[in-house]
Amino acid sequence: METEIEDSKVVEDAEVMPSESQELEIVADTVTQLARRGTEGKAIIKAREEIVDTAVRASIRLTHPQDWVLFKDKNTGRVTAYLQESGCRRIDRIWGIQVTPKPGYEKIEEGGEFTITVSGDAYCKLTDTWINDIDGTRSSEEKFAEQASSPLKKVKLVHQAAKANLCGNAIRRLSGLQSIPEAFLNECWKGTNKTSKDCSLGRGFGSQQERQGTDVRSEHAPANIQPPICDSCGASLKYVPGGKNANGKWEAYWKCAQYAWDSKERKGNGHSRVMAAEWEKLMAAAAQKEAEEPPEQVAQ
Repeated sequence: METEIEDSKVVEDAEVMPSESQELEIVADTVTQLARRGTEGKAIIKAREEIVDTAVRASIRLTHPQDWVLFKDKNTGRVTAYLQESGCRRIDRIWGIQVTPKPGYEKIEEGGEFTITVSGDAYCKLTDTWINDIDGTRSSEEKFAEQASSPLKKVKLVHQAAKANLCGNAIRRLSGLQSIPEAFLNECWKGTNKTSKDCSLGRGFGSQQERQGTDVRSEHAPANIQPPICDSCGASLKYVPGGKNANGKWEAYWKCAQYAWDSKERKGNGHSRVMAAEWEKLMAAAAQKEAEEPPEQVAQ
């Protein structure tokens, strides 16, 4: 995720359950209607609270630290987490969110670069809630667009990213996972090997070169190299520069945050670790193959 997301990402036990004939879809929704039910109305609200809270916690447990970017308020020191598109795709199975993009898109060009905005409506099956006129916007100046080999492919790539951003915005808003306190992430991950220490860092944690966002590389990471994906969990691998110490020297490599080496068994735990030189060769070969392919035919 590019640093554009840094500009103001704002978050937005029942003792008596409804009878079997009272499905959530037909239970009265307004405060006045629920008030007329007295104790039963309060129980309905309490039951809904528990269901939503359970869904939120289950959603966070499904995500990986690499799906989140942390932001720190320089004035208060408060740290909140922003869920990236990769995480949105993981939690959609819980909420049943359907996004319907509207036909066409808005393209704004300036200085040879452009942004594409896609609008649409979204519906959450779990909460029976609609949100209309949601936008998703991405720019040709973002890192991911650099992998496009032609202007036409760049437009297509940015358009696809804008649609993904639209879906992500819809899922974040309908699930209430727009901005989550860091402590709540760790609370939901308690008992697992997941921790906010492995999340990427955004605004408030230093300069762009010092942060590790989705598309923000460290000063040591090779430019224009797409990170490998873990074969086990699907998370983006983190770059580890080469170096040396008293025990010897090592070459640069990429590894999953959950990767671990068993010295006794002499093998890893299934999560990926890739040598940087090997990965660069694979990426170069893929780029050459793409360049040799015939150009796509554009429908008239």
